[in-house]
Amino acid sequence: MAYEWNAEGVCMFKSRSLNGTVGEKPGVHFGLCFVQGDPYKERDHFYDHELGGKIYASSQQIILEQCPQFCYEHKSAENKKSEDEAGNGHVKINRLGYTWHSSEDTDSFDGMGTCRCVEVLHYVKLNFGSASGYL
Repeated sequence: MAYEWNAEGVCMFKSRSLNGTVGEKPGVHFGLCFVQGDPYKERDHFYDHELGGKIYASSQQIILEQCPQFCYEHKSAENKKSEDEAGNGHVKINRLGYTWHSSEDTDSFDGMGTCRCVEVLHYVKLNFGSASGYL
């Protein structure tokens, strides 16, 4: 599900559900494991977990597959500026995430839901019927 890598070169994989505040640790990098474009749709989102933090855009009544594109299109001015300054076809985007949650009372990932675009990550929360990822 995730990993933590420290300055000594030690990488620890996290296989259990995550639920809590993301705190800064000097010399430590934290990451979530995704496979974008996964043909089996098993690891293309961080299922049953919600990313929380500074929200820069949101939309209701959107399907999960549309959420990443919605967030990409509604990047903040800072991210748009970074993209423009990158020049020569290279795109620089700050770490932007998204969280989608089903509108229904089920844990289904089919149908409509609410999409929130996260600019600064503050927490990861176990929330069935949610799916998250990074752009």
